[in-house]
Amino acid sequence: MLGSLESASTEYRNMLRNLTDNQGWSEIGSALLMFGLMVLIAGIVEWLVSRTTRSLRNRMSADSSGPEYKKIISGCMTLLFSFVGLIIFALVAYGVSLMFFERYDPLRVLTTTWLFTVTITRFARILFDVFIPGSDNKSLLNLSRDDGARICKVATAAVFVIAFGFLHNSFFVILGISEYLHRFITLISGIFVFSLLVIGLWSLRKRVADVWMSNHLEFINPASETLVKNWQIPATFLVSFTAFIWSLNVILGETSGAKAASIGLFRIVLIFFGRMVFNSLELQRKNQSGSDITFNIGGKNLGVPRLGYTLLLLIIGMAFYAEASGFGLSEFLATENGERLLSASLNVTVTVILAWVMWEMIRSAIDRYLPANSLEESQMEFDGEGGETAPATRAETLLPLLRKFLQFVLVVLVVLTLLASLGVNIAPLLAGAGVIGLAVGFGAQKLVQDVISGIFFLVDDAFRTGEYIETAGMRGTVEKISVRSLRLRHHLGPVQTVPYSEMATVKNHSRDYIIMKLSFRLPYDTDIEKVRKIIKKCGQKMLADDELGPAFLAPLKSQGVLQMEDSAMVMRMKFTAKPGEQWVIRREASKRVRDALQAEGIEFAHRQVIVHIPSDITSDQKNKALGAAAIAIDETGSESTESKDLR
Repeated sequence: MLGSLESASTEYRNMLRNLTDNQGWSEIGSALLMFGLMVLIAGIVEWLVSRTTRSLRNRMSADSSGPEYKKIISGCMTLLFSFVGLIIFALVAYGVSLMFFERYDPLRVLTTTWLFTVTITRFARILFDVFIPGSDNKSLLNLSRDDGARICKVATAAVFVIAFGFLHNSFFVILGISEYLHRFITLISGIFVFSLLVIGLWSLRKRVADVWMSNHLEFINPASETLVKNWQIPATFLVSFTAFIWSLNVILGETSGAKAASIGLFRIVLIFFGRMVFNSLELQRKNQSGSDITFNIGGKNLGVPRLGYTLLLLIIGMAFYAEASGFGLSEFLATENGERLLSASLNVTVTVILAWVMWEMIRSAIDRYLPANSLEESQMEFDGEGGETAPATRAETLLPLLRKFLQFVLVVLVVLTLLASLGVNIAPLLAGAGVIGLAVGFGAQKLVQDVISGIFFLVDDAFRTGEYIETAGMRGTVEKISVRSLRLRHHLGPVQTVPYSEMATVKNHSRDYIIMKLSFRLPYDTDIEKVRKIIKKCGQKMLADDELGPAFLAPLKSQGVLQMEDSAMVMRMKFTAKPGEQWVIRREASKRVRDALQAEGIEFAHRQVIVHIPSDITSDQKNKALGAAAIAIDETGSESTESKDLR
């Protein structure tokens, strides 16, 4: 390679003569003017197309508010129009080059090389714009505008230098440069590019560290903080190691090894960049109020896609490094065992990715109809009497069970598919599973009865999550519905688990309406008609109340005398309310009726024992009669207290 430098001047003149057809640098100047004209014409055409389609672009990409999927579609449409404009620019410029140059003219190849360089650089810039916060704040990365602009400029410059060097290096071969001189130019150019990469890493060391920390606030641990702040050191080592392997392959003439080293470095870089994106998306999802657009990838947990992305690129990157280092990976993959391993790995990867995508589609479709807060969070009310929580809809009750069932089915199918991809015969497994299922069915009849009973209860819509029911001698709010049992939360706090087979009947207190009847005792001399009017007036006032009125289905009214007791008459009033609202209305109705009766001078009757004492009895007999009356009063009071305790 060093010896080829002796003939470098001769080969340079030959390349210039072949390129310009003996016209010299004047022809190169003409090519530059033609290239400038190509870019100008292509830019004008791109601008005209953009101006013509401005209304369409604004209409399809302006919907940046509302649900997340609309925001994502808006961002994708913006990217799509940018790519379409770039394609129009490249095609027009290439078509203009065909008008000015002959088909096999080397200058046309040179201008096409320049055009490819500009196109690749613009393509990279469009992609970089996705990760930089703009005026609409649709960035995938959580970083400031200044940091994003600086990183984008350095990355775009790196792409331009790499594309320019690679394309012109290939162009030298077309002009007939000797092999060893071509290797030397490639080596020097590559070392120059790697040096620029190292300089770029160190110039961005603080900005990238700040970006990484801001996108890993909930993921970074103290042990890795030092590594993050000094990330440029291992990055420099990685670039230097890649440069060494690449240079060695170039010197030895192994072009495939040099390409493998470059691709390996690119894959390793994508690992860290992708983790920043994933973690930034997770932070944006958790802090939706602070961002105009959020990307909910992977739902509530991005751990699976982030881990899969990292492992996949790490394996690919290490495979390219192994190929570049001369471990003969390509030769091994060409063998029968290598092809089998590659095929199995590909099947496993595709199966896992498809399963994850399918699960995300199922989960997203189901979660769309479920409330944002779980029932356990919404029912933390410790002062209620049961049934005060708004019940869930039938879809909100059944969809979680459907989600669990589909998840189980999907996991089983994925496991069987993976085993089949690895060469395992799954027919005996399926047959064994059938036999085991039959044996379990006979041995666990109670379990089967629970499951089947639960299915019919759910089909009959006997209860839903959040409803207050009584069944199997227990009552409470339906907190969770599983495959074989029902979990009830009593209004005093205890959790009760009821198997479906134990539920003969279900009394649901949360459907349609609730009729509440209240009894109270009044003396015999009370004006019943006056009491009726007082209760009616109280009911009208409660019906006109802004808070209590909407909960009524029928107003509070008197039902007259219910029964006559020894010392008082029992009257009753009733009202009809929405399920769950009856407890508040009952408390307020009792308070208002008591106050209204007291305002009219009507007192409630108390339990009493009347003792008639004849006038002709002795004082001892009189004392005995009074003692018996006192005992009767005490017994009546204790019975009343015990009954209250039981209730």
